[in-house]
Amino acid sequence: MAKIIGVVGLGRFGSAVAKTLTQLGHDVLAIDTNEDNIEDIKDYVTLAKQVDYDMLSLKESGISKCDIAVVAIGHSIQENILVTLMLKELGIRYIVARAVDDLHGKALEKIGANRVINPEKAMGIRLANQLISSDILDIIEISPEYTIQEFNAKKEFVGKTLSELDLRKKYGVAVLAIKRENHMIILPDADEKIRKDDVLLAAGKTKNIRRDIHNE
Repeated sequence: MAKIIGVVGLGRFGSAVAKTLTQLGHDVLAIDTNEDNIEDIKDYVTLAKQVDYDMLSLKESGISKCDIAVVAIGHSIQENILVTLMLKELGIRYIVARAVDDLHGKALEKIGANRVINPEKAMGIRLANQLISSDILDIIEISPEYTIQEFNAKKEFVGKTLSELDLRKKYGVAVLAIKRENHMIILPDADEKIRKDDVLLAAGKTKNIRRDIHNE
């Protein structure tokens, strides 16, 4: 079901969020104080508005009608926090706010942000995990302890079924999908045999996947 989503702050990160949400079929209200940023994105979103970051201007922008608001401001922690607070006061039910560090993130949580993200930190974690293991192809952090990781099947996995491998019991991870050649097997059956060159998509505790599967 399509949602109405507001994105405040149209730097590289905010613009990417706004454009992608539009491509996914959602109505996007893109807001920024910078006229050039509005010009750059107006053809890619439902509506783009140049708005000052004050309560009256935000209210008049129509953002209070949004189901979700993303505060993507990264150049000013003060503006980021104030806009998050004002959006909360406007009654937006779900607010995602960008943090530049852990202390900033805690402040955003205190004032009511439903979800706090740190794009730079997340990218750093993904890169570090990829660099220290040639098997890891991609990693998505679900929480500080859990991740979804994509990795090449180990040689000793080949020819065995998921039931025989029993990765959930042995490693505490669940295989969500198998990438095989040009197709994806979603939620594979227990009797699915692992083949050479299969790529597994598994969810579990980060330390279990890193320490056990890759270092066994």
